[in-house]
Amino acid sequence: MKVRLAVIGFIVFAISGCSVQAIKPSEEAIKGLAGKSITAVHFEKTDFSAMKAGNAMFGAIGGLAAVSSGNALIAEHGVDDPSAAIAKLLSAAVKEKFGASTVSEVAQAISRDVDEPEAVVKATGSTVGYVLDVKSLNWGLIYFPTNWTHYRMLYSVRGRLINAANGDVVAQMPCSFNSDTEETAPDYDQLIADNGALLKKKAADAAVACAKVMVDSL
Repeated sequence: MKVRLAVIGFIVFAISGCSVQAIKPSEEAIKGLAGKSITAVHFEKTDFSAMKAGNAMFGAIGGLAAVSSGNALIAEHGVDDPSAAIAKLLSAAVKEKFGASTVSEVAQAISRDVDEPEAVVKATGSTVGYVLDVKSLNWGLIYFPTNWTHYRMLYSVRGRLINAANGDVVAQMPCSFNSDTEETAPDYDQLIADNGALLKKKAADAAVACAKVMVDSL
C-alpha cells in the first residue's frame, strides 16, 4: 500500500509539482530564534521511482516496478536522500541568519511514519529551542513526454521549524527541484556511469538548491 501511494504521489508531483503550503514565520517567531538552540532532524529515505517508458505501459504494476527498480538503483550506487544534507545546510543558514545559539543534529533518521509536530519533537528528545525537520516527499527519475530516452530528476521536500516547547509549527518551507530541461537531460547510461556519479550530483544539486529556497523563504 505504501509503495502504491509513493507511485501515485510521484506521478502527481511530476504533473503538478509540490502542493505543500508555505507558512511564513511571524516577526515574533523570527525574533524568538535569537539565542535559541536548533535541533535538526531528517527522516528515513523515501522511495525512489525510476519511471521508464516501459513502466508507463503497464499501469499500477509498472509503477510498482518503477519504485522497485528505483530503490535498487540508489542502493546499488549509494545515492543519499537529499534530506540529510538539506537539514545540515538549512540549520546552519538559519543559525547565521537569525542568531540561534547552537545547532545539533540527530544523526539517525527518524521513521517516516512520524509526522505530527509533537511526535517529531519527542523523537528528537528536544524540550527547548526549535526543531528543524526536513522530509523528502517525492523523488525519482522520469523521462520527457516527447523524449523517452533522456531523464530528469524530480524532487520535492518539506522543511519545518517547530517550537520544541509546545509543538507549534512556526514555519513551513516546501521546495520542488527539477534537475534538467529536455535539452540538458542525460540518458540512463550517463546517469549510472562511474558508480552513479551523475545521479549523485543531481541529488547533491537538489539539496543545495532546496536549502537555499527554504532559507530565502524565511
